[in-house]
Order: sequence, then structure tokens, then C-alpha cells
Amino acid sequence: MQSTILGHINHVTAPTIPQPRVHRNQWHINALARRGVQVPTQPTVAYRDNMRFVLSNERVRNTVMTNETGQVIYKTSTPFRLGTRTTTLYKVVPNEDPEDMLDSFEAIGEIVWHIISPSTMRLHGEEMKTNQFIPRKGVFWGKKRTFTAPDGQSYKWDIDFSIVRLSRDDGTGQELARSHRRSYGIIGSKHDPYLEIHPDLAHILDMVVLTFIYVEKLRMDDEDAAKYSA
Repeated sequence: MQSTILGHINHVTAPTIPQPRVHRNQWHINALARRGVQVPTQPTVAYRDNMRFVLSNERVRNTVMTNETGQVIYKTSTPFRLGTRTTTLYKVVPNEDPEDMLDSFEAIGEIVWHIISPSTMRLHGEEMKTNQFIPRKGVFWGKKRTFTAPDGQSYKWDIDFSIVRLSRDDGTGQELARSHRRSYGIIGSKHDPYLEIHPDLAHILDMVVLTFIYVEKLRMDDEDAAKYSA
């Protein structure tokens, strides 16, 4: 199943990233560098050959994720109900009949959103409590979430105000995934919201997507709370 899915993903082309303008902070960094002062820089994703999944809706609990050829790879659904709500993650099952272009989908994961008690995540039949599987970490309480993937590696989601970023939790700071907000082209190029993932994570792609949905929902809650309190 996974190799078939990756057949679709391999068609994803690397995004064209415009060269950033030099901001005032960068002038300061350059000036310090000329004086021999080493300034730590924010690690960024190595954009070459990354997978890009375009979101139909920034509200990740009800969205469709397509690759750059327009093939739907994942989609989420969260029916409205009072109290506890459940988000189901579906993954495409490509149709092997070349004359039938209609793909089907199978449910591979769920997030049961509890209000008071810890939420529950399920992936390929395995159930995990969020407070144990992807707990809070760091000085800024709740702004980082870590988890251990089936490959035995520990990963960390940084929850910023407007985006989320994934890296290995090994101190290297190598960024492996990043969300991108919708751009209307006022500054930079116009594009839909998308999730960018390094190809090194192809073997745990389902887990990356499910945990992305979880941390992005937390980030959106913080953003909405800030808007309402303003």
C-alpha cells in the first residue's frame, strides 16, 4: 500500500522558492559577520525535492490534501456535534484499473478531541493518548510537542503563532517539515496553504500528517483566542 501511495507522491515537484529580500535584521547580521562575529541563524527546510501537499482549507480538521499534480493523497472529515468531536484521516487507495480514474479512500487514523481529558489519536489501529504520545516540552509551555516515530527517532513540532515546524529532537535543529499559510500575493507569490515535508520522512508520512493535524489545530486555537481577546 505504502509503495503504491508513494508512486503518486514521487510526482511532486520541488516548489520554486523566490529569493527573500534582505531585511533590516539581515543587514545587522551581515555587518556582524564582517566583524567576525558568528550569529546563529534559524535552520530552514532544504527545499530541494521536498513533498508539497496543498490544502483546500486551512481549517485542517476538514480539508483535502493534494500533491502538485492535483492528485488527492489525504483528506480529513470532522462532523459537527456538541461535545467530543472526532477527526478522521483518510488516505487514497489508487485504482489499479487504468481505465477507471476513480480512486477510493480508506480511514487510516483518528483524533478524538476531548475538552478536559487528554485527546486520543489512532493510527493504523494503534491508540495513543496525546499527553503520553505527543507531550508538551520546553520552557514555553505547550509551544513544543515531541513524539517518537516507528523508526525509533524522536521528533519535535514547534508551534509558532502562524505556522508549525517539525525537526528531529536531537539538538541539530534540522527542519524537516513546515506549514505555509495562504498567500494572496500582496507580498511574494500567490499560493494556497500547503504542508512541505522532507523526503526523508516518506517512511513515516502518515504519522507526520496526523500529528500535523493535531498541532495545527492547537495553533489555530491559540490564534483564534488571541483574536477574540484583542
